[in-house]
Amino acid sequence: MNEILSLLEPMRKSFSSPSFLHFQALIACLWSLPPITGGNLSLVRIWAQTRTSLHWDALMRFVRLYRWDADRLAQALTHQVLQVVDPLLTVQEDGRKQLLLGVDETLDNHYSAKKMFGVSKHFNHSAHQGQSRYLRGHLWVTLSILLKAGTPQLRAICVNIALYVARCVCRGNENENEYVSVRALSLGMVLKLQKWVGLEYSFVIVADAYYACRKFVREVCRSDLRLITRIRGDARIYDLPPTPNPKKARRGRKRLYGQAYSS
Repeated sequence: MNEILSLLEPMRKSFSSPSFLHFQALIACLWSLPPITGGNLSLVRIWAQTRTSLHWDALMRFVRLYRWDADRLAQALTHQVLQVVDPLLTVQEDGRKQLLLGVDETLDNHYSAKKMFGVSKHFNHSAHQGQSRYLRGHLWVTLSILLKAGTPQLRAICVNIALYVARCVCRGNENENEYVSVRALSLGMVLKLQKWVGLEYSFVIVADAYYACRKFVREVCRSDLRLITRIRGDARIYDLPPTPNPKKARRGRKRLYGQAYSS
């Protein structure tokens, strides 16, 4: 808890004294309560339960200004987080510290929105039985620094976020040629973070099976990164192709795959 409160100290000058205390209480609740309650929290619920609704005007002004550049804000937040969590990182044999980066997507449901920018229909992986497999709303791609990996209290500190705009939204607009896939958004945020913090860290991307595709893995390896993910249920695994015998002339192209493994 002291770690997250220390990250908020540089923002004190943007608030009055009582408003900053309520701002700290709000962020602390978002940080600590979800693992305890096991459910989603909303700002309205927190304000109602912590009795901070009398001093939320400064917080709303702070959020509504939005006069900062998104990349500069993410860069400043990344450096600020690393100053706090740097002693907790694992040191590798080559002397560099290992930085685990969690990549994921989160859905924001706007089922009645029709003209809101970026709203489209997305597949809902976490839908329960009886619920619709598709949701209409925003899809956000998040990049987080993971702490305490391998323990029941895994922590993820989000340092960057990007809005995914579906191809159907870009089609017919001025931004038709600017469509960026979810995987490309994720890799782009990781490469930006790699550029911001330099070469003193070894980056490991932790992602779900959605990122276990050939194109994304190839781009990760090309960028001197590591990837930890799960193999897709419909993945097909092959051995490396056998080395051709130069004494035997063969017609056609070289083999790309070796023997296939069946599940």
